Amino acid sequence: MEKEKMQEKENKKKWLLLLLLLITIVAVGVSIWAIWFRGSGAVLAPDYAPKETEQNA
Repeated sequence: MEKEKMQEKENKKKWLLLLLLLITIVAVGVSIWAIWFRGSGAVLAPDYAPKETEQNA
């Protein structure tokens, strides 16, 4: 009975570790894609504040 419980705990730990490893690999892959391989669209012009004080404010 004790061996079965220990074996079951070991299996759960193993599956949890594999799941966390898979999530980590996916996260690293998405990060690499987002940094280097994602096509960038048109560059937007920056939004500057007006140089003169608005008269109707």
